[in-house]
Amino acid sequence: MAIEISGKPTTTKKLPLADIFLFLAVFLLAGFFIAYFILFAYQKKLEGNKTELENSLTRTPAEQQLEERIFDYQKKIDDFGFLLDNHGAAANLFGLLEKACHPRVQFLNLALDLSKNIATVSGQAASYEVLGQQIFIFKNQTSIKKINLSGISTSKEGKVDFAFQITFDPALFK
Repeated sequence: MAIEISGKPTTTKKLPLADIFLFLAVFLLAGFFIAYFILFAYQKKLEGNKTELENSLTRTPAEQQLEERIFDYQKKIDDFGFLLDNHGAAANLFGLLEKACHPRVQFLNLALDLSKNIATVSGQAASYEVLGQQIFIFKNQTSIKKINLSGISTSKEGKVDFAFQITFDPALFK
Protein backbone atom coordinates (compact mmCIF):
# COMPACT_ATOMS: atom_id res chain seq x y z
CA MET A 1 0.00 0.00 0.00
CA ALA A 2 1.35 3.20 -1.04
CA ILE A 3 0.85 6.53 0.56
CA GLU A 4 0.69 9.35 -1.76
CA ILE A 5 1.24 12.88 -0.86
CA SER A 6 -0.58 15.17 -3.10
CA GLY A 7 0.89 18.40 -4.14
CA LYS A 8 -2.39 20.19 -3.97
CA PRO A 9 -2.48 22.89 -1.35
CA THR A 10 -5.11 22.42 1.34
CA THR A 11 -7.70 25.12 1.53
CA THR A 12 -10.12 25.98 4.30
CA LYS A 13 -13.64 25.02 3.55
CA LYS A 14 -16.08 27.95 3.56
CA LEU A 15 -19.58 27.46 4.86
CA PRO A 16 -22.09 27.67 2.14
CA LEU A 17 -24.88 30.26 2.40
CA ALA A 18 -27.45 27.59 3.28
CA ASP A 19 -25.43 26.61 6.36
CA ILE A 20 -25.35 30.23 7.56
CA PHE A 21 -29.12 30.52 7.25
CA LEU A 22 -29.55 27.21 9.10
CA PHE A 23 -27.44 28.40 12.04
CA LEU A 24 -29.27 31.74 12.07
CA ALA A 25 -32.67 30.00 12.04
CA VAL A 26 -31.68 27.65 14.88
CA PHE A 27 -30.32 30.61 16.89
CA LEU A 28 -33.55 32.62 16.36
CA LEU A 29 -35.72 29.62 17.21
CA ALA A 30 -33.84 29.06 20.43
CA GLY A 31 -34.17 32.78 21.23
CA PHE A 32 -37.93 32.68 20.67
CA PHE A 33 -38.34 29.66 22.94
CA ILE A 34 -36.31 31.30 25.68
CA ALA A 35 -38.30 34.56 25.33
CA TYR A 36 -41.58 32.61 25.37
CA PHE A 37 -40.76 30.87 28.63
CA ILE A 38 -39.51 34.09 30.24
CA LEU A 39 -42.67 35.96 29.23
CA PHE A 40 -44.87 33.04 30.33
CA ALA A 41 -43.26 33.06 33.79
CA TYR A 42 -43.58 36.88 33.97
CA GLN A 43 -47.27 36.66 33.03
CA LYS A 44 -47.92 34.15 35.85
CA LYS A 45 -46.13 36.45 38.28
CA LEU A 46 -48.25 39.44 37.16
CA GLU A 47 -51.47 37.42 37.47
CA GLY A 48 -50.49 36.54 41.04
CA ASN A 49 -49.85 40.22 41.79
CA LYS A 50 -53.23 41.10 40.25
CA THR A 51 -55.00 38.57 42.48
CA GLU A 52 -53.22 39.95 45.56
CA LEU A 53 -54.23 43.52 44.64
CA GLU A 54 -57.86 42.52 44.03
CA ASN A 55 -57.96 40.78 47.40
CA SER A 56 -56.52 43.83 49.12
CA LEU A 57 -59.15 46.07 47.47
CA THR A 58 -62.16 44.08 48.66
CA ARG A 59 -63.81 45.80 51.58
CA THR A 60 -65.04 44.24 54.75
CA PRO A 61 -68.67 44.76 55.76
CA ALA A 62 -67.55 47.25 58.42
CA GLU A 63 -65.72 49.28 55.80
CA GLN A 64 -68.76 49.18 53.52
CA GLN A 65 -70.99 50.44 56.35
CA LEU A 66 -68.52 53.21 57.07
CA GLU A 67 -68.49 54.20 53.40
CA GLU A 68 -72.31 54.27 53.31
CA ARG A 69 -72.38 56.48 56.41
CA ILE A 70 -69.85 58.83 54.83
CA PHE A 71 -71.99 59.13 51.68
CA ASP A 72 -75.09 59.76 53.83
CA TYR A 73 -73.29 62.56 55.67
CA GLN A 74 -72.05 63.98 52.36
CA LYS A 75 -75.62 64.08 51.05
CA LYS A 76 -76.82 65.80 54.21
CA ILE A 77 -74.03 68.36 53.96
CA ASP A 78 -74.89 69.03 50.30
CA ASP A 79 -78.59 69.40 51.14
CA PHE A 80 -77.79 71.76 53.99
CA GLY A 81 -75.56 73.81 51.69
CA PHE A 82 -78.40 74.06 49.18
CA LEU A 83 -80.74 75.24 51.93
CA LEU A 84 -78.25 77.86 53.07
CA ASP A 85 -77.75 79.12 49.53
CA ASN A 86 -81.48 79.36 48.82
CA HIS A 87 -83.02 80.25 52.17
CA GLY A 88 -83.58 83.85 51.04
CA ALA A 89 -85.61 82.65 48.07
CA ALA A 90 -87.84 80.53 50.27
CA ALA A 91 -88.25 83.39 52.73
CA ASN A 92 -89.45 85.66 49.92
CA LEU A 93 -91.92 83.01 48.75
CA PHE A 94 -93.35 82.45 52.23
CA GLY A 95 -93.67 86.19 52.74
CA LEU A 96 -95.63 86.46 49.49
CA LEU A 97 -97.88 83.52 50.39
CA GLU A 98 -98.50 84.94 53.85
CA LYS A 99 -99.48 88.30 52.38
CA ALA A 100 -101.62 86.84 49.58
CA CYS A 101 -103.34 83.98 51.40
CA HIS A 102 -107.10 84.18 51.87
CA PRO A 103 -108.09 83.70 55.54
CA ARG A 104 -110.34 80.75 54.69
CA VAL A 105 -107.75 78.91 52.57
CA GLN A 106 -105.33 76.42 54.01
CA PHE A 107 -102.23 75.31 52.10
CA LEU A 108 -101.28 71.70 52.85
CA ASN A 109 -98.37 70.95 50.51
CA LEU A 110 -95.83 73.06 48.70
CA ALA A 111 -93.19 71.84 46.26
CA LEU A 112 -90.81 74.48 44.95
CA ASP A 113 -88.65 74.18 41.82
CA LEU A 114 -86.25 77.13 41.93
CA SER A 115 -84.71 76.32 38.57
CA LYS A 116 -88.07 76.86 36.83
CA ASN A 117 -89.52 79.39 39.34
CA ILE A 118 -92.56 77.14 39.82
CA ALA A 119 -94.36 76.11 42.99
CA THR A 120 -96.91 73.32 43.14
CA VAL A 121 -99.41 74.04 45.90
CA SER A 122 -102.24 71.93 47.24
CA GLY A 123 -104.70 72.74 49.97
CA GLN A 124 -108.28 73.26 51.08
CA ALA A 125 -110.64 76.17 50.73
CA ALA A 126 -113.89 76.67 52.61
CA SER A 127 -115.90 76.87 49.36
CA TYR A 128 -115.61 77.28 45.62
CA GLU A 129 -116.23 80.99 46.07
CA VAL A 130 -113.29 81.29 48.50
CA LEU A 131 -111.07 79.36 46.07
CA GLY A 132 -112.07 81.75 43.29
CA GLN A 133 -111.22 84.72 45.54
CA GLN A 134 -107.83 83.14 46.32
CA ILE A 135 -107.04 82.75 42.63
CA PHE A 136 -108.11 86.35 42.03
CA ILE A 137 -105.78 87.52 44.85
CA PHE A 138 -102.89 85.59 43.29
CA LYS A 139 -103.58 87.05 39.84
CA ASN A 140 -103.32 90.57 41.28
CA GLN A 141 -99.83 89.89 42.67
CA THR A 142 -97.05 91.28 40.47
CA SER A 143 -94.64 88.51 41.53
CA ILE A 144 -96.96 85.81 40.19
CA LYS A 145 -96.83 85.35 36.43
CA LYS A 146 -99.18 82.42 35.87
CA ILE A 147 -101.56 80.13 37.78
CA ASN A 148 -102.66 76.71 36.52
CA LEU A 149 -105.44 74.96 38.43
CA SER A 150 -104.65 71.26 38.05
CA GLY A 151 -107.05 69.57 40.43
CA ILE A 152 -110.26 70.42 42.25
CA SER A 153 -112.65 68.26 44.26
CA THR A 154 -114.99 68.39 47.23
CA SER A 155 -113.86 66.71 50.44
CA LYS A 156 -116.04 64.71 52.85
CA GLU A 157 -116.21 67.70 55.17
CA GLY A 158 -117.68 69.87 52.41
CA LYS A 159 -114.46 71.79 51.78
CA VAL A 160 -112.87 72.21 48.38
CA ASP A 161 -109.57 70.40 47.82
CA PHE A 162 -107.39 72.01 45.17
CA ALA A 163 -103.99 71.87 43.58
CA PHE A 164 -102.38 74.40 41.31
CA GLN A 165 -99.08 75.40 39.84
CA ILE A 166 -97.84 78.93 40.31
CA THR A 167 -95.16 80.42 38.06
CA PHE A 168 -93.28 83.24 39.77
CA ASP A 169 -91.28 86.19 38.54
CA PRO A 170 -87.56 85.24 38.82
CA ALA A 171 -86.93 88.52 40.68
CA LEU A 172 -88.83 87.07 43.66
CA PHE A 173 -86.04 84.58 44.30
CA LYS A 174 -83.11 87.00 44.12
